[in-house]
Amino acid sequence: MAPSALAPPLLALGEPDRALDWLEKGLAIYDPHLALLAVHQSYLPLHGHPRFQRLLVSLGLADV
Repeated sequence: MAPSALAPPLLALGEPDRALDWLEKGLAIYDPHLALLAVHQSYLPLHGHPRFQRLLVSLGLADV
């Protein structure tokens, strides 16, 4: 299972920090599903979070 697959259920449970932990693990192993991070509705609750913004920058999906 891709690490990013665990993030949406954790967000639904109100666990944004744990969701971000899994997204960061996905980044470390080049999880291809992270390409959808900026546009997938599941990740909307994270859009204002600094860790999420750093993930987007790391993936080239946002400007610094």
